[in-house]
Amino acid sequence: SDALDPELALERWRLVDAVHRAIATLARPHREVLVLRDLEGLSGPETCAALALTEPTMKTRLNRARVELRAELERSGTTLRSGVH
Repeated sequence: SDALDPELALERWRLVDAVHRAIATLARPHREVLVLRDLEGLSGPETCAALALTEPTMKTRLNRARVELRAELERSGTTLRSGVH
C-alpha cells in the first residue's frame, strides 16, 4: 500500500513542509487570502467577508499569492505535480 510506503510518506512531508515555508514568505494580505481560500476552503464570498475585501480585490490577491507561491517553490527547487494551483 502507498499509505505504508516510508519513502512516499517522507516525500509528502517534504512537499507539505516546503509549501508551508513558501506560504510564510508571502506578504500578509496575499497569505491571508491564500490560506482562507486554498487551505481553509472558504468560498470567495466568505473570504471577502472575513477580510472585508471586495471580490475583485480578493481575486487579485489570490492570483498574486498563487503566482508568488509557485515562484518561491521553484526557487527552493520544489516541484509540484499538475493539479496544484
